[in-house]
Amino acid sequence: VNAASARQYHAAVWNGREMLVWGGFAYSGQYKTTGPRYNPITDTWVPMSSVGAPSFGAAVWTGTHLVIWGGANRIGARYDPDADTWTAISTADAPSTPAGYTAIWTGRVMIVWGQNYTTSPNTGGRYDPVLDRWTSMSTANGPSPRNGHTAVWDGRELLVWGGTDPLFGYSNNGARYDPVADRWTPMSGINTPSRRWHHTAVWTGKEMVVWGGDNGVFEIQKTGARYDPAADTWKPTSINQAPPPHSRHTAVWTGKSMIVWGGEGVQYLQQNGGQYYPDSLFEPPVVDAGPDVTVECAGPTGTSVSLRGSGLGCGEPSQLSFVWTGPFPEGSGRIHGDSPNVTLLPGVNEVTLTVTDEAGQGTTDSVAVTVADNTPPTLTCPAAVTNECTGPSVGQVPVLRGMTVDSCDPRPVVTNSFTPGGPDASGA
Repeated sequence: VNAASARQYHAAVWNGREMLVWGGFAYSGQYKTTGPRYNPITDTWVPMSSVGAPSFGAAVWTGTHLVIWGGANRIGARYDPDADTWTAISTADAPSTPAGYTAIWTGRVMIVWGQNYTTSPNTGGRYDPVLDRWTSMSTANGPSPRNGHTAVWDGRELLVWGGTDPLFGYSNNGARYDPVADRWTPMSGINTPSRRWHHTAVWTGKEMVVWGGDNGVFEIQKTGARYDPAADTWKPTSINQAPPPHSRHTAVWTGKSMIVWGGEGVQYLQQNGGQYYPDSLFEPPVVDAGPDVTVECAGPTGTSVSLRGSGLGCGEPSQLSFVWTGPFPEGSGRIHGDSPNVTLLPGVNEVTLTVTDEAGQGTTDSVAVTVADNTPPTLTCPAAVTNECTGPSVGQVPVLRGMTVDSCDPRPVVTNSFTPGGPDASGA
């Protein structure tokens, strides 16, 4: 009810309470100058005013306003969700091209940068919503003109990478922009991902992670890399268990992982995604299988033993996986849980605990469980027997076997001692 109509290339921001959706254009190509606000708690959509609103464009949330710039007409506006009003923003000294921009919020200004699909020069600008004023950006040492690139803010610099240049084609280079010094610094070109556009990039707090995209000749990518601006170095992302190739997808950073979803695949639109954990951000979990123990044997076919393990990782405790392996019949020697019960035979049994975190990193620890038979068997001697003497010579007297029971040993060894001699039955 009241949800946004079908559209693409629209803007969406989160204001701490609602998702604001605005602009874009329909499948027919018609520009949209409408949008709603979505409250996930009440699961309701509320239409936004369209009076004085722009069409689609680059968008940021400033903490109080949604700011949109660009679109088809090189105009922009600020939206106040509390008042449900739009206010036009200044165009003086604004960037010259109307489309192809990316936008980021630094905490004080909005930086937009890029170009449209022509050979117009790359331009950008810094917009201060408090002063309603644009300030131009230097182009010295900046990236070549492009669109379809990504831009992230690392807390100090704007990081621009990839995209397509009408003159030079698809790119695998980029640069960092310092808005305080108004200065560009080229990024290292060593170990960068292959040329691409319509990829995604997220900032982890330490690195920019680039993934997916395509090079325009149906070579959709499932690769990526991590860029460290402090060291100016690239490292490839793992392709182990990566989702299928994606382009024009979305990506978000959760604080622990990058989640990618949707977009285009090799043949069809994708209805899948994946979750990537930069392995340099998390230490492997700490695991303790418990101290070595000795337990009393309960029976020849096995003794039930309660294992007690623990693990500590950087992620959510509920996401830790506990797997025990050892010489027990449960699970054919492999059982899950931090405190399972297993059956062990007499002797020394080595049992190993592996704890794996949500990043797929595992650590092991082992415990020796000794099942000992320290309880002596119970012996029941036969009843006393009296036999009549049959003569002065030594005679044989039958001795009945005693009854023996041992809880752990099914065949205990029984010996009888007999001392010949002594007074005979006649008393001589």
